[in-house]
Amino acid sequence: MRTRAVVFTALIVALAVIVKILFDVTVPVAGVQAMRISFSGVFLRFASVVFGPVSGGAAAGLADLIKHFIKPEGAYLPPLTVTAVLNGMFVGFLWKKIKNADLQKYGVFFVIFFVVLGCWGTGNIFVIKFFNGGRYLEFLRQIGTQNELTDTNGIFISFGRIQATAGPVALSASALVTYFAARAAIKKMPAAASSFISEYLKLLFATGIPCLLYTTVNTEILRMYFLLPQKSFALLWIPRFVEEALMVLLNSYLLIILINAYKKTSNNS
Repeated sequence: MRTRAVVFTALIVALAVIVKILFDVTVPVAGVQAMRISFSGVFLRFASVVFGPVSGGAAAGLADLIKHFIKPEGAYLPPLTVTAVLNGMFVGFLWKKIKNADLQKYGVFFVIFFVVLGCWGTGNIFVIKFFNGGRYLEFLRQIGTQNELTDTNGIFISFGRIQATAGPVALSASALVTYFAARAAIKKMPAAASSFISEYLKLLFATGIPCLLYTTVNTEILRMYFLLPQKSFALLWIPRFVEEALMVLLNSYLLIILINAYKKTSNNS
């Protein structure tokens, strides 16, 4: 079993690096390459969930190192590799704790988190539309990219601004609809389908908490590396946090499909 884990971990690292190098998608918004979508994390989380914290941490660290030396994007920062390793280990640790736990217990925290996120985004929309000045309005206008357009009301908007307004609202709505629809489906669907949905929801917790912490810590590392003032942390963190939350929703779904395929293959071999 240990040999199998090592072989699969090595394969996972190779797949993650290939996907990251060749298939990362950068979404242009208002003429700016503002948002990068990468699905390489699906493979790395697979190692954490299936083979445990050690394999997950090793896969994340090796993938970060190999990708940098094959296709570097700036200076190498060892702390980012360390956080990648810790992230992979944390996912594996949380999954061990959550996979057999009561879903209702964690669902409360899920709902609270996305309700607060949606309220925050709604509040930001209200501030931008109806306030004419103030420090918080100025802060919202500085978030994200600097290329800006003017809407019909003469209000400057940017992709970063969208991530602090419509982004959280849309993300919160989609996450809550997904959660409550899944909970309803679990009660009515056959055992196999309800098990799939239940594991998906648990994966949201097991991967979401570490990934959001990972994004937060990495944002501070980047802020310190580029010698930016302390107040710039939020300007960097908010767009990254919203993007990461969105990718957790998508990657968790792909991850559960990958895990089920692996289980079927293992049972047949």
